[in-house]
Amino acid sequence: MNNDNIPTYRLPTTTTLELPLLVSRLNPAHSTGWDSVPDRHTFYAIFWITAGQGQHVIDFVAHDIRPNSLFLLCPNQTHFFEVSEPIAGHTLFFNEQIVYRNTHTRQMAKLFYLAEQQPAYYPTATQSDIVTGTMAQLYREFHADEAGRVEAISHLVQFLFIQIQRIYNLAVLGGHSEAETKLTAEFQHLVGQQFATHHRLNDYANQLGVSTGYLNSQVKTVTGRSAAEHIRQRILVEAMRLLTHTEMSAAEIAWQIGFKDNAYFGRFFKRETGQTPLTFRRTRYEKYHLLHK
Repeated sequence: MNNDNIPTYRLPTTTTLELPLLVSRLNPAHSTGWDSVPDRHTFYAIFWITAGQGQHVIDFVAHDIRPNSLFLLCPNQTHFFEVSEPIAGHTLFFNEQIVYRNTHTRQMAKLFYLAEQQPAYYPTATQSDIVTGTMAQLYREFHADEAGRVEAISHLVQFLFIQIQRIYNLAVLGGHSEAETKLTAEFQHLVGQQFATHHRLNDYANQLGVSTGYLNSQVKTVTGRSAAEHIRQRILVEAMRLLTHTEMSAAEIAWQIGFKDNAYFGRFFKRETGQTPLTFRRTRYEKYHLLHK
């Protein structure tokens, strides 16, 4: 039994909009009172922060919060905020119906999985001005309930996705070719979907129609890490989530993420983190106070 102890939020439904999304404004007066307790969402999330200071901890990694910070989250990623100065900005929450509306937004879904291991971005001043204006206009359209609202929001979301793609390209991909980045995004998307059932690089290379050597080299060229490292990291993050936020035994976790041998899972986890699964769990109990001892 999972016995999941982490708060999980679903996208609120609305009767006045045909699109499954929510646009909100971050209230600085409320942000300093946010609890430093992890939660997760069943939907995609964009956090655009225009003012404030602190840290945004996403899947156990702390990222700086400062003016003009962009954070991308996939469904089921865990996160929380540690706010030192009040935060202002906007959020956009949406589900896969938005992601798969057209060819371009379908490609953006892959970008979110690619960004799962690099979810924080700090755009240039020019990029920031564009994102700030787009998010503000999205917020106005979402809450205005005027004629053509759905069409306006759809176009603004697509424009925002294009801007995020450009930010990502500049920050991460640099001068890499479209073919290199497309293959890497496709690979990362597959890993995000199949990591619990496919641990071998060959499984992904076959699906993508390339050799394991080529896949490894192309992913490393784009991200600085081999494809095999990305697979191990995604498996490890899920194990860390389950150890921290559920009461599942190590054997149950091992089985859920595709290890038939609990001892092998223990060796894998210690090799990657320097701790046994149970030692890691105890440290997380003490840090987050989420599980019963």
